[in-house]
Amino acid sequence: MPTTPSNAGAGHAISGTVTGLSGSGLVLQNNAGDDLAIAADGSFRFLKPVASGRPYAVTVKSQPNGPLQTCSVSFGSGLVNDVAISNVSVVCSSRSFSVRGAVVGLSGSGLVLQNNGGDDLAIATDGAFRFPASVASTAGYAVTVRTQPTGPSQTCSVINASGTVVQTEVSDVTVLCATNSHTIGGIVSGLRGNGLVLMNNAGDDLTITANGAFQFTTPVASGANYWVTVKTQPQFPNMFCTVRQSYGGVASAAVTTVEVNCVQSVPTRLSSIQLQSDPDDRIGRGMNYGYTHANSVIGIRSLGGLLQVFVRGDQSWSGDFFIRTSPEKLRTGTFSEGLDWGGEGRGCSRSPGLFTIRSVEYVDDVLTAIDLTFEQHCEGSSAALRGQIYWTAYDNSVAPGPINPPPAGLWQPVAGAVPTSGNYVYLTSDPGDYIGLGRTYLYSPDSSPMRVFANKGTLSVGLIDGAWHGSFAAMEWVAQLRPGYYGDLVGYPFHNPAKGGLFSSGDGRACSSVRGWFAVDDATYVGAELKSIDLRFEQHCGTATPALRGKIHWVF
Repeated sequence: MPTTPSNAGAGHAISGTVTGLSGSGLVLQNNAGDDLAIAADGSFRFLKPVASGRPYAVTVKSQPNGPLQTCSVSFGSGLVNDVAISNVSVVCSSRSFSVRGAVVGLSGSGLVLQNNGGDDLAIATDGAFRFPASVASTAGYAVTVRTQPTGPSQTCSVINASGTVVQTEVSDVTVLCATNSHTIGGIVSGLRGNGLVLMNNAGDDLTITANGAFQFTTPVASGANYWVTVKTQPQFPNMFCTVRQSYGGVASAAVTTVEVNCVQSVPTRLSSIQLQSDPDDRIGRGMNYGYTHANSVIGIRSLGGLLQVFVRGDQSWSGDFFIRTSPEKLRTGTFSEGLDWGGEGRGCSRSPGLFTIRSVEYVDDVLTAIDLTFEQHCEGSSAALRGQIYWTAYDNSVAPGPINPPPAGLWQPVAGAVPTSGNYVYLTSDPGDYIGLGRTYLYSPDSSPMRVFANKGTLSVGLIDGAWHGSFAAMEWVAQLRPGYYGDLVGYPFHNPAKGGLFSSGDGRACSSVRGWFAVDDATYVGAELKSIDLRFEQHCGTATPALRGKIHWVF
């Protein structure tokens, strides 16, 4: 070992060099004592000499921090001979720590994170991540998103993204990913009427008043589909609007390519469905039925060679007509397969028969009119159900609205039966009525807490304790409860949507079927919000004569 001549009687010095020191607080010892604080790289010498023949042992008592370092000693121990020891070597290096965290909400692909502008880390799924490279103590870290995920398009943000590494690994970085949503819109042309309403994905109704650009209110998430359809055709004049580029998937930008083109329509014939049933026919049960937009809601859906028909009136029906040899479009002709008509809870496991398409019209590949007849023999029976369907998209007629003023002679509470002010529900029941049990009831919010709310053309009123509940629905096309008489009603929500419905129950008692009427004497709205209503009603269980009658006065 290197030595330095020394005075043997006084002992020999122990010394060396420190390299790599950048922190503070390094303390060396010799023989578990003679502490020596080291502030910087360079030479050091312990204060106490060691006698010849005695051992020396240089160790690290305190490792440096700020930054945190690990110092190791080489040539640090042995016996002192007749010379000083000067070759002790202390080498220090900074400690490094990993940077890690978790990704939440990732559903796309291609996410790449970076730390301090590099150390790229590709992330495939939710869960824990750790950067490959560690970061030295007291150095900074800064986690960023280099590449945002796609398919679906997402935006990922980093929480606890930056800071300084101290004396332990960084583990609280969180990457939150949310799927981007984009607006759906396009252009309307040819519009001259009013009342055009578009829908996206069977909702998010958008009223269009003029030609030009339009945009739905609710954006659609990347990766999801959009489907723009016409909910209500314009009138005054009657027009028929078709939608091009109506369907697709949302990628990473707003959709602006939907085209709505409107042309004036002059229907020469209104939509109608006629059904005639033989006495032993399982489906129609020997009855005849007739439907138009005046007494029912008729729906048509055309999907290539499949025609689907829906009727919601005093009865509910649906029918499928499928041309197996014409998968792209409906066409004229007679077809002996692909027929299925049912309703009112009745259907056929097999339904041989035939249907004839006498005429069919398309505009821009959108079905605009069809004239069809059919004959079905349920389960191969000789008894038949026969039908004639004519439908035109140019028929904008609807069922008549409520009769206003209401007919004279409808039930009213007797004088003095109801309060002159304040909100209330008044009920009176004939003897034998199953719901009211022949009694009279008066409820107010102070004595009987209740919920009252309106949703478009439907009013629901109910006592919180369940003692009574009532629902009153206008015609489907009526967006608000208008003053007037709503008659010939059956039980809500299984009612004829062209007429409206009602339903009252109480204390666990409900009728399997009801009939009756209600009348709105007054209703005020602010915009689409109901502010007050006065309503009377009469309900009979099934065919029973005894009735439950009531009056509701409510100011919101």
